[in-house]
Amino acid sequence: MKVRIILEAKKDFGSTLKGNRMTLINDVFCLKTGIAFFPIDYNTWKVMSYNQFTGIKSVDKKDVFNSDYIEASSLEGNARFFGNVVFDEGCFCLDIIEMEGDYIYDEGNKIPLYNFKKIKIISI
Repeated sequence: MKVRIILEAKKDFGSTLKGNRMTLINDVFCLKTGIAFFPIDYNTWKVMSYNQFTGIKSVDKKDVFNSDYIEASSLEGNARFFGNVVFDEGCFCLDIIEMEGDYIYDEGNKIPLYNFKKIKIISI
């Protein structure tokens, strides 16, 4: 399982200034050593977000994580969707904020990511 952790410096230290952010991508489980461990100094860093990898790559080959704001096309190509990736009822879904085109989905506004193609990350 891969996670993305975004940290923000609580204070100046070395060449890092208070408010600077650092993004770490870490595999939580390593086949060679078991559980991976990354110690965080909570006196120096504030955890801004902790997001799980969905197993899906964007059109530009970037990993898509839970909470990313994305643009996605329907499999049929007749609609575009904008929203945040969420984990809902056992799968990663797009929580739709905006939609362009024609698309009927009768399960609400959270559509599983496997119903899309051409996923593009807009922001994390």
